[in-house]
Amino acid sequence: MDYSRDRIAKEIDRMFLNLPGAEKSALFSVVVGRSCERAWTGDVRSRTGGFVRAFARFDDAVSGRGLETCFAVRLCRFVAAVIDKGGARVVRGGSLDQGFYDGCVSAIADTDLFQESGDPELLEIFIKQCVIMMKAAGMIETAGASAFINPEYTGENVFPALFASFWGKVRWEDIFPSSPAAARELRHNRHILVDLIMRQGGRFDLDAIAGEFFDLTGFGTRDDVFLISFIDFYLFTWFRHFGLVEYAESRDGDAVRIHTTEQGKTFFGHLQRI
Repeated sequence: MDYSRDRIAKEIDRMFLNLPGAEKSALFSVVVGRSCERAWTGDVRSRTGGFVRAFARFDDAVSGRGLETCFAVRLCRFVAAVIDKGGARVVRGGSLDQGFYDGCVSAIADTDLFQESGDPELLEIFIKQCVIMMKAAGMIETAGASAFINPEYTGENVFPALFASFWGKVRWEDIFPSSPAAARELRHNRHILVDLIMRQGGRFDLDAIAGEFFDLTGFGTRDDVFLISFIDFYLFTWFRHFGLVEYAESRDGDAVRIHTTEQGKTFFGHLQRI
């Protein structure tokens, strides 16, 4: 709060007079990103006393405005209800056993969550990712071979704690496992991507924004189909789960087009300011 984004930009201009504009922009995002990294990775729950204020830098207007009904929150509540009702067994490494996930997919088959996921295998992936976030947020705890829901969890105001876990606590190589190196690099540069999203005016082609992101960060080359698909399947899918973006309908062969929801515009703007 002592160093505004404007002040950081002016300091970079002062210290690096001859640096090209694109490199200054990239440096700016790195400085902001590392500052946010330090803030996010602290033990927020211990300082704020519970899940309601776990996302302390997000004011009530942002955290509660239509986002508590998103897919991610409803999936989190479903997982919590299943564990509360029947428990879950913990296997070696601290993971929940496969039987738990099989039971979740079976139990969710007739719900809107299943319709929104579109595929049982995808749904299982989303549940596993959600469990990792819930554990990092302190919602799911373990004792011996059993997992249980933290008594502080009430099922209300889930979005702030769940997104804080996704954005600042979990290792993205754990939830985006197909390329651990790409997941780590994407997480490191995630604030640059938020800046790029906010420059698009609400609608953009995934290929175009990925290309600009690659140019600024060196994350990949513009024609790297694997990395574009990686960002699409993992990061933007979870942005959609959190209600921040939506995918526009398109015909086969058309560019993937995404638009930011009204709540997403406000939320991404808030992410830029913290």
